[in-house]
Order: sequence, then C-alpha cells, then structure tokens
Amino acid sequence: MIKISMKINKILVALCFFVIIVSQIASARNIIARDMGANKGDVPANIAILDSDSNVVAKNMTGISDSTAISLSDVEVIGHRKNIKLSGHNLLVDVEHDSILNHQNDIYELIGKVPGVLHLGNSFNVLGKGAPVYYLNGRKVRDQSLIDNLPVDQIKSLKIVAMPGADYDTSGSPVIDIKTKILGDGVAFNAIGNITQAKHLAYKTGFSSTYNSGKFDLYGKYYYRRNNASESSDYDKQVLADTIWNKMQHIESLTHSGSHTYSAGMTYHLSDKSELGMLYSGMYTDGKVETRDTFCVVPNAGPAYYLFDKNKSKNNLLTHHVNIYYDASLNHAWHVSVVMDYISKASNTNSALMENHIGTSSEVSYMGHSKWNVLASNFHATHDFGKWGTLGMGYDFSYSEGIDKIDYERLKFDGRFENKEVKNAVFINYELPLGDFSLSTGIRYQNLYSRRKNEKASVIETHSDNTFLPSVTLSYSHGLLVQNLSYSIGTERANYADMNDNVTYVNRYEQSKGNSQLKTAITHSLSYLLMYKSLFLTLNYDYIYRPLLPVIYSLEGNSAVTVSSQDNLSHRQALAAMLNWRNTYKCYTASLTGFFQKSIMHYPGIDGTTFHDGHPSTILNFDNDFKLPKHFLLSLSWQQVWGGYMESINVKSSSSVNLSIKKSFLNDRLRLSLDGYDIFNGDRNRACRQIYNVRSSFNTKYETRKVGLTLTYRFHKIKERENQTSAEVEMKRLGIPEE
Repeated sequence: MIKISMKINKILVALCFFVIIVSQIASARNIIARDMGANKGDVPANIAILDSDSNVVAKNMTGISDSTAISLSDVEVIGHRKNIKLSGHNLLVDVEHDSILNHQNDIYELIGKVPGVLHLGNSFNVLGKGAPVYYLNGRKVRDQSLIDNLPVDQIKSLKIVAMPGADYDTSGSPVIDIKTKILGDGVAFNAIGNITQAKHLAYKTGFSSTYNSGKFDLYGKYYYRRNNASESSDYDKQVLADTIWNKMQHIESLTHSGSHTYSAGMTYHLSDKSELGMLYSGMYTDGKVETRDTFCVVPNAGPAYYLFDKNKSKNNLLTHHVNIYYDASLNHAWHVSVVMDYISKASNTNSALMENHIGTSSEVSYMGHSKWNVLASNFHATHDFGKWGTLGMGYDFSYSEGIDKIDYERLKFDGRFENKEVKNAVFINYELPLGDFSLSTGIRYQNLYSRRKNEKASVIETHSDNTFLPSVTLSYSHGLLVQNLSYSIGTERANYADMNDNVTYVNRYEQSKGNSQLKTAITHSLSYLLMYKSLFLTLNYDYIYRPLLPVIYSLEGNSAVTVSSQDNLSHRQALAAMLNWRNTYKCYTASLTGFFQKSIMHYPGIDGTTFHDGHPSTILNFDNDFKLPKHFLLSLSWQQVWGGYMESINVKSSSSVNLSIKKSFLNDRLRLSLDGYDIFNGDRNRACRQIYNVRSSFNTKYETRKVGLTLTYRFHKIKERENQTSAEVEMKRLGIPEE
C-alpha cells in the first residue's frame, strides 16, 4: 500500500482513464490508499480518501484493466463533515450542513441544541457565562425582532464567543454571531404557521421573501403573533422585626397580546468584496393583562389583615428601526465596516388597580407614556499582516434620549422624567499566529455619561463612568486537540432609571425604591476551553467587584411594609464548569451536557449578621435525535435541575421532557413539526432566600406544558451565491455528502 499526502485539490489517478477530484477540508490531511491488483496492467482496486472530517470509498473496482469503462454510478461516496469545532476562542457551528440543526423550527430551538448552550426558561446560558448578546453578520443586533423572526434556512453558521475581545461591545457578556447565506439569483419565498395549545391558545403566522438580480439583493418579512398565557405564583415572606409578620400572597395573571413585525431592506454589491446595505424594521404590539392578587398578613400577635387586589392594564408599543451599513475589503489586506442605527420607541400604558382592604375598597389608576430615540454608529477596521498577524481598531458611539410621563395618584413620585445617555468607546486588538499557538490581545476604553431630570422636583442627576477593559487569549491547536485560555474585564451597570431615591407604591404592604449611590460592577473573568474529538469542556472563574444585588428589607418605623431595592455588595466569586459530549452513530445523534456552578458570596443578614451562599447548583441536559427513514427526524430531550445557590437565591429542583417529530415533504419544500413541551409538567420556578431581616420564598408556574404544530412551506428555495474553490465545486459535482 502506497500512501501519498495531498495538499492540492485534485490529482490524476491511474493511466489517464479515471479521474477523481478531491478537496482539502479545513486543515485536515487527505491520504490516498491504493490496493494494487494482482495482475500486471491492473489499476488500483480501491481508492479511498481518508481524514478526520471526510472519507470517500469506491467499490466494485477490483482487477480493472485500463480499457474498462467506469461510470460514477459504480462509486459509493461516503463523507463526514465536522460541523462543530473550536477555533481559537470561538466555537464555530456549521448550521447549513448539519441536518439536525437546520431542521429546527426557529433560531432559539437551533441555539438550544448547540453544545455548550443551556436553555433555561426563557433565556440561555452560553458556555457558563450567562445570557448572550447577538450579532448578525458581524454587526450588533439592536432590534431583537430581527433575531426572533430569522428563518432557519437563511442561517449559514454560528460563531459563539465565550470571552469577547475588545472589538465586541458587550460589557463582558458572551456573543452569538449569526452568519446568513449570500443570496443567489432568483426569488425565494417562505411561509410559516405555528399553533401552540396549553391552557390557552397561541399562534404565529407570516412570510419571508428574498430576491436577487445582479448586484441587488431585496428582502422582506412580515409576521403576526398572538399570545395568550396564564401565570400562577405563590409568595411567602416572613419579616423578623419588632413584630414577626408572616405574609402570604397568591397571584393569578392572564395575558393577551398581539404583535405585528415587519422589515424590508436591500443590499447593493459594489464589487465582489464590498457592499452597501439598508434595512427598515418595525413592530407594533398591544396587550392586556389581568391580575388577581390575594394578600394575607398575619402578625405573631394581633389580628390578621387581608388585601384583595384586581389590576387591569392595557399597553401598546410602536418601534421603528433603520440600519445602514458599508462593508468592504480593500487591497487584500484592509477590511472596513461602518454601521449606523436609528431606533425610535413609543409606549402607552393604562392601568387600574382596585384594592379591597378590611371591608373598604379604593381604586388607583394611572396612565404612562414613554418615548425613546437611540442613535448608534461604529467604525471598525482590520489590517492583515500575513504571518505577522492581524491588527484591528475601531470607534463605537451611541446616544439615547427618552421621556417618561406618569400620572399615578398613589405613586410617591409622578410627572415627567427626561433621560439622556452618551457612550463613546475606542478599542485596539491584535492577533498573532505562532505555529500551533495563537495570541489575541486588546484593550477597550469607554466613557458612559447619563443625565436624568425630574421636572416636577427640578432635580437633575448625572453619572459618568470611565473604564478600561483589557482582554487576552492564548490558544493552542494540534491535531484533534484545541485549547485556549482567556482573561478579560467586563462591567455591569445598573439601569440609570433605578439610580435615584424615588419610592414607588406597589400596595399598602410593599414598596420599591431606587438607589442613587449605585456603582458600576467590575468583573474579572478567567476562562479555559478545550475540545477533543467529541468532548467539549469549559471552565470559568469570575471575581466581581461591587456586584449588583436585589435586596429586600422592612421599612423603618413600619415593619409590616417591605421595600425592594438594589445595592452594591463588596465582592462575589463564581466557579462554573460545563462539559458536553456530542456524537453521531449512524442515524442517532446524542448530546449530553453537564453544568456546575458554585457561588461564593457573603451578604447582610439580620441584626448585623452575615449570610453566605450554600451548596452549588447542577444541571444535566440530554438531547437525542434520530434520523429515521422517509425524512423523519425524532427528537427527545430531558433536562434536570438540581437545587443550589445562585447569587443569594436557593433555587429548587425541577425537570422537563420535550418530544418532537419532524417530517419533510416535496423535496424538503414542505416541513411539518409536531412538538410536545414539558410533557410531565415538571418545569417550575421555585426558590427561597433570606437577606437582611426578610425571609422569602416563591413558586411560579407558567404554561410550560403544551403541544405545538409548525408548518413551513418554501415556494422557492433560497439559492446561495458564494465564492467556492474548485475543490468545493467538484465535491458538489461528485455528490459527496456534506455531513
């Protein structure tokens, strides 16, 4: 057997009668193995391309002479593509060629199946670092509806960054950067309908369309969503003061909401390496919330008090968003990106609260109006020095102003509030390849200025923060082993609408209060990532200086009233580990994820004592996907949460099981998905905590057990235009599978 190492994308095999063209995928090495025939003049009996990502096997070719005619129908081609890999400090996910990921109903189901991502309630924990910030084609997403309604078949790949560098405007949060496909010539049109039944019915319907002609890409979307959902919560509080107050509260709420989202845009390709784009998106939502609240206050001495509340609220929100961008590669070394966003939001609220307390009733009504305008822009540039690495630099700017009006009889503050915020940031980062190693380092400086004016009280509050945010990553890659170690500094700033001393009336036993002395929290993060074959490991350590923490305490002079607020503690530490194993065996793909988090924090207790976080929390997630005949895809997932402490809150155990079956028809133009969520109704939000002199616990149940049916029809499939190498063209021509 003779082994020939290939680094070019085609080779002529055997006496000019048979040609096979292969490509080098990623950086893997391909080897041709030849089993020579027994007789002189015979050509190789078997030809195989072997590497870590793909292989090609030819059969029925033993003892072939040079005069034998062979057609490609005699060749069986088998290929395997590694769709998820770690590159430096980025987790790269090839959605386009993963037949499990690209058959999910929406972007959030897709993300929830990526290794290293846990779907917790209505949010994600990404690589143990918390909720992500979304980017779309390298540009920060400022309108979440663009992600909510992004069709899965338009997604090419995901880049998940646990420790973003200085070029990302995320304040230390992880990043999910979504890359979409480049449109080919012609029209594509998708229609989608979804209906979900729990206790109440919810549905979504809409369409998306794209059109390309020469240098122009045009696209548009419209979706309507109607949601009806109920929520049930039980709260228990015990106030340890001069009198021990036991408070029991039961809340039932019913929400009806509808939303229209729409967008239209164009891209003009100035050349193969530069483009100019413009997008408009808008959303209108209206909703109605009805809440019934039963409140019982029982002191350790004296009579009990009962409070019955009924709240009816109506609201609407109108959003406009305009995005303009220019993206270009210059002289094969420079890459320039310029982005501008303008966002306008206006909301109106009408609410009526009726209280019944000790035989007497009262009604409090309020009307609220808010209007916000945001202008943001950035300029980013990178220069590729070849073997000497890549240098990046940029400037980010944002300006926002808003007006809040409220007329509320029993609110301790009312009137008109004006808010302004200005952010300026500059950064520089450098990446250097060093053989099997690579080094990435950068620093970001940002100034954040905010101004809040209470016109009624003629009070102006201003805050200014200046921060330097360095980051450094060292990566190592050799064969199937990839590792990286990262350090960065991030910040968490309280909403400046809370940075005041105003008191808000909730009911006669509860208040919420601002805190004008809140400081920006600073997080020092150390992260280690490792990928080897099917294993993926992340380890994180965070040290948070002045962490922001919700607190609750009894009101001085009236201990029956509790006050909710925010405060800075001295420090907090957190250890987190996530281990994922994902492997495919024939038609079965299994993904097992374990997550462990230990919080180390001390916080104030009763009468000057100190409490601390207890045992860690642990989560196990097990996904199973079966590719069945006739284009069926069966998926079964199970998640188990074992209780533990997360930032002073002792979270209780819960579990959920989801089941779905998907089927493709008409050459994958029609897709049907039948989904069952939380089949055993075990997904509950239960927790307890004690801080200062208040012990509290809550148990909240949403409509998590439900069944859904989703139908997607693609009248014209999206055609992709891309600059392919000749090897990739031949891979497609020969029919080599892409996964």
